Amino acid sequence: MPLLKCNFLWCLKKDNVYHDGSLVYAQAKRGMIEMTDMMAKEAGPDVIVTSVHPGWCRTPGLKPLFEQHSSYESLNFRPAIEGAYGIAYSLIQPDLKTAEFYLDGDLQPKHKAMARTEVD
Repeated sequence: MPLLKCNFLWCLKKDNVYHDGSLVYAQAKRGMIEMTDMMAKEAGPDVIVTSVHPGWCRTPGLKPLFEQHSSYESLNFRPAIEGAYGIAYSLIQPDLKTAEFYLDGDLQPKHKAMARTEVD
């Protein structure tokens, strides 16, 4: 199956159908944010429901996507254990808010400009 460069990740072409890895990742991330919001509403005010991004981690799952990239090793990915530390650190913050999105203990925006994920 040939690999074609597509955005930041690689696209797979099979039977003239392209798999856009970055689009699939973005959709999965959006789903996680929406699921967090729904679970937080359902759980009520006494339960904290949040989502945490581990950051871009150097994992076996991502390596095949970047092996053909000449600078894979120079990409600024953190070791997976640092991603786990970031998640743990986020979850022990005293002011953790429900239905929010965190990276390394810092609150992150859930909506990005031009992504059409927030209705005005």
